[in-house]
Amino acid sequence: MFFDLENKPFDIEKFASAIPTDYVKTLLCNYSRQSNYFSCATASLAIVLNTIKFDKKFKITDKELISSAPVKKWSTRFTEKGDNGVWGITLDELAEMTKSIFKYFNFENLIISTCKIKNDNKSKNKIITTLNTLNDEFFLIANFISNFGIGHFSPIAGYNKEHDSILVLDTFHSEPYWVTMNAFMQGLASKDGNSYRGFLTISHKQ
Repeated sequence: MFFDLENKPFDIEKFASAIPTDYVKTLLCNYSRQSNYFSCATASLAIVLNTIKFDKKFKITDKELISSAPVKKWSTRFTEKGDNGVWGITLDELAEMTKSIFKYFNFENLIISTCKIKNDNKSKNKIITTLNTLNDEFFLIANFISNFGIGHFSPIAGYNKEHDSILVLDTFHSEPYWVTMNAFMQGLASKDGNSYRGFLTISHKQ
């Protein structure tokens, strides 16, 4: 099956108006799709990196991040070749890669954290608190089960309390989309091997 992964223009204002902050609009301006079926992690990091530096003339690409992966076998997992039948990385591996990649691009003063999610009220409260904290110095990349039944990474732009919905900058889709909190919780509270999925946060002080 073939999917067109080219970047296509979309109505940024349509999404930004639901969460009217400069941070969300800047994040949307840096939204880009993954370069192949397996590079959602590096595409997510590229969106965050480009949002932090926001240089319209120079964009970091997920292909560049693939070649910069700190572990050689991870670079292979982000391609069709894979590594002995394994593609992609886990949430904990993404945290390790994020620290290395940000250091490679000379970003300091970082706090990288992961949170494993179960489908319960404690986890829901944690998600809402984190979503309400998002700003131009605090980012969230979600790790969830996709509609294709495989693990996926994508940045989250924000939370609309009125509709109890999350704006997902899905690196596989042609434009962002809204998902209900319940659906979001179910996607996060899925298992990757013996461990739950969840989300990664990146706190960056200018």
